[in-house]
Amino acid sequence: MSTRALLYKILRRLSPSEFTNLQVMTGPSGKPYITGHPSWHFNISHSHGIGVCAVGRVPIGVDIERIEKRRNWPEIAERFFQKQEISYLRHQRENDVASFYHFWTRKESWLKLKEMSIWQIERTPCCFDQKKPDFGVRTWKGSGLTPFSLSLCVNGGGKNITVRFLKDLIPEGIILNRVRLYEDAAACR
Repeated sequence: MSTRALLYKILRRLSPSEFTNLQVMTGPSGKPYITGHPSWHFNISHSHGIGVCAVGRVPIGVDIERIEKRRNWPEIAERFFQKQEISYLRHQRENDVASFYHFWTRKESWLKLKEMSIWQIERTPCCFDQKKPDFGVRTWKGSGLTPFSLSLCVNGGGKNITVRFLKDLIPEGIILNRVRLYEDAAACR
């Protein structure tokens, strides 16, 4: 299913009478938006055969990464992460690549919310700064056939937001009862 078809299916399910004709455009920063529907926001991410489409009434950013073995993740973290995050990763069990991906998706979802480029990742808040009201990132870890890290960042922090997974749109290999939510970055391991 194409990304546009998935978005249309989700929007029609959320508000059937409102979405009879869907037109998606790209804003000046490159972030897509739905024309004629300024109160609806969405963001999309995909990685190695898995993807996510988040839709809401407030600006959102989403990132998904398939967790895979990667030898150079410590060098990437050293280059792009903040000192506290690097220190945390160094003190985790050997080759804790999952924590690396959780931090990465948290940062990238924040960048997407703020309509910033991935090349500005060094400007993201530290993943441990959950007290900041605008950080508002939730992270899920999926295990099973397709291990992944999924982070959603919501404008205003999103403390009172409801997240629903549309079960009939979840691809094979992702087992919903194995998807766990982490509110605290330090718990993402």
